[in-house]
Amino acid sequence: MSCCKTPTASSLLVALSVASAIGGWLVPAFYDWTGSDQSRPSPLMWQVPLGMVVAAMLLCLILPWIRIRGWSENVAKQPTQFNLRSVMLLTAVIAFAIGLRYPRGVSIAAHLTVLATTLRWAVAHPTYRLAVAALLGCMFLPFIWLLGDREIDAFLPVLFSIAVGAPGILPMALTSSLFGMNPNEATWLAILFTAAEIAIGTCFIRGGAKRTIAYIVFVVLGSLMGSLILNALVRA
Repeated sequence: MSCCKTPTASSLLVALSVASAIGGWLVPAFYDWTGSDQSRPSPLMWQVPLGMVVAAMLLCLILPWIRIRGWSENVAKQPTQFNLRSVMLLTAVIAFAIGLRYPRGVSIAAHLTVLATTLRWAVAHPTYRLAVAALLGCMFLPFIWLLGDREIDAFLPVLFSIAVGAPGILPMALTSSLFGMNPNEATWLAILFTAAEIAIGTCFIRGGAKRTIAYIVFVVLGSLMGSLILNALVRA
């Protein structure tokens, strides 16, 4: 009899959720530890995240050879709510929103639609409920430090917008930098990226436990980096 039990996907998803919450709560402490300030960011601000990305890539490389008890083998294939057509539709919404005068309203509507559809799908398929909960938790828990911030009252009016698009802060920052956009005027992109992250995550959940775990690992890293960016902005 083997002394090591085969890990379950459920236990790994719970572990990732807990890790994302702990990491999120420690974001301000990590920023202080690096000794960074607005005029002199520490090299650790990019060295540590880079090391985490490399570690995540190595984990994904060996993941196919790790035995994990998942759900794909025991679940009959059913039509998924998100397929390639859904992703293309979301892309069209992004293009449409760019040309609108008020893209924020369109992005929030798209986000809430994707979120509501995902939750309805999870309710209808109990097997996937934990995976969906872990996906959403790992997207938003890295920003849990906001609840403990002493100056939360100062940005309470925009807390809803921050919460809705928080997981998309990193891709929004990269996109705005690439295309020369003002980050303050591109917050709607963060909301749309968050909606896309949820939709794509649902596709991975349908693909099986290992794909879901690999995707969520990078979701955690992206949200933690976005949380670090937001923490730096709050300090400014």
